[in-house]
Amino acid sequence: MLAHSGASSDPGDAGKATGEIVDETAQMSAAVDVVIAGHSHSRLNLSVPNASGEGDKLVVEALSYGVAYDRVDVSIDRATGDVVEKSGAVPDTRHDEVAPDAAIGDLVRGYADRIAPLARRVVGGSDRPLTRANGQLGALAAAAQRELTGADVALVNPGSMRADLDAGPLLYEELFAVHAYDFPLVRLRMSGRELLDFLAGLRTEGADLDLYAARPAQIDPGADYTVSANEWMATGDGFPALRDARRLAGSLGSETEALVRYVERHR
Repeated sequence: MLAHSGASSDPGDAGKATGEIVDETAQMSAAVDVVIAGHSHSRLNLSVPNASGEGDKLVVEALSYGVAYDRVDVSIDRATGDVVEKSGAVPDTRHDEVAPDAAIGDLVRGYADRIAPLARRVVGGSDRPLTRANGQLGALAAAAQRELTGADVALVNPGSMRADLDAGPLLYEELFAVHAYDFPLVRLRMSGRELLDFLAGLRTEGADLDLYAARPAQIDPGADYTVSANEWMATGDGFPALRDARRLAGSLGSETEALVRYVERHR
């Protein structure tokens, strides 16, 4: 089983962990023998007992950014097709012990040269760092998406931002790194009451559903509002109020396009 779901591991023991993938694995059919986890950037190598109490499942997760990899060995009964033995390991990736592939290097450099005029283009500048931690980058992204879409309210998921911006000149490649997924933006129609209930619910449900928002100072419960969000937020199960809202037609652009245009316009 491949799962974009993870858990928090014990730094001193990859065989101990708690979290979503541990709970979900325990609920899986006993027919599942091995789960390859992800998402949480943890090192996992543990056994999770089946809910029935008979047997267990192996769960492995190889950190992130290629610094380690999963290695799973299974022994299978040729007569029955059953897995009779399994083991896992998460070795570190030792790049210094591997000779680079010259052909791959040439391929990457060729594409890097082709996109350099776009990637290295100076889009604007900032006199201070704009980071996810201080909230200024999220506010910038929300303002940019509100302006591009012409929406009354723009909602930005912090999880879609993957890099901070340093003070000084801002290059296109730096803005692209902020929105590495570069989701398309969509517009939704919501009543003021629906929007207020949605925002209030975020505050009570926890930080995992925290959002940055650019919006009017006051929201009238009796009025209708145009709301912009990225397509993942508008179609997934994480934000039911957005998923169930009426979607307005039209192609609007992407997260990166919004940020680039905003920085250019306000440079």
